[in-house]
Amino acid sequence: MTETDIAKMIAFLSKHGKYKVLTNEEYDLISYGKPLIKKEGSIPIGYTTSTPKPPTDKFSSRPPPPPPPPFRKYYHDFLGLNDQVNLGNHTHDVTGNTPTYQRPRLPIFPGDAKSEASFDMWKFEVKCLLRENLYTELIIVQCMRNSLKNQARNTLLTLPESATPHNILEKLEGIYGNVYSNETLLQSFYIEKQDEGQSIADYGMKLEGILQKAYDKGELTSEVRGDMLRTKFWSGIMDSALKNATRYKYDTIKNFDELRKEVRAIELELQISVASKPKATVTHQPVTAASDMNVLIQKLDAFNKRLDNFEGES
Repeated sequence: MTETDIAKMIAFLSKHGKYKVLTNEEYDLISYGKPLIKKEGSIPIGYTTSTPKPPTDKFSSRPPPPPPPPFRKYYHDFLGLNDQVNLGNHTHDVTGNTPTYQRPRLPIFPGDAKSEASFDMWKFEVKCLLRENLYTELIIVQCMRNSLKNQARNTLLTLPESATPHNILEKLEGIYGNVYSNETLLQSFYIEKQDEGQSIADYGMKLEGILQKAYDKGELTSEVRGDMLRTKFWSGIMDSALKNATRYKYDTIKNFDELRKEVRAIELELQISVASKPKATVTHQPVTAASDMNVLIQKLDAFNKRLDNFEGES
């Protein structure tokens, strides 16, 4: 097909059809969003258009300028910002893309009493990851497997390879979870007392840990739990001076956390006052030797004899 045939076909389509035929230069200019600047001789023979022909000057032969960069990129380049900004444990893409998060980490749980993190702490971290809904189940399962060691990791062999986070939690809950009844937990809570040398903070945390297990079973409400902690916490204080000094706090403060904070402050004040008191000096009487005692006895005997002689003469 010759150029004349192509020109006739373009002219026919332009006159009788609903099509618009553009040259490569015109298409490139339209894609950049710039006004069309047509060169002489760029329109084929027989091509008709209603667009006025631009005036011919010395700048008409220059290629069109490149399109300007997006405003977002220009703004960030001007401020010296990167395409990504780190915020906490995940990364936000300032160009508008979906944020990418770093892989989470769970405390190591080997399944024995010597582990730094208890099973309750490990389970709490896993539930937080599931509630945040920032990661897929596949990533959470990988983190759970990596955090289990020794005996706890061996329990995964009894689960299928497609186990979900809830399947792993259910399996470990039956092995390491709380199996005490609600009555047993409440009995242990009420007989608990502050140990000798135990601080108020440690005593309160111990009470909270015992009652939290009963609360997780759904047997207690948050209001009942707080009132039980408040009552048992103050009644179990062993130091009578501290207990008397905090009685008015117990009567006026109805929140357990606030009561514990005030009792800790008074405990510190009592410790400072006891440490600032001067220590009493103990004076030791000199020990009398046996020879001195004999001399004293002889003098008493002589005195008694003289007294007897005096009575006989009278």
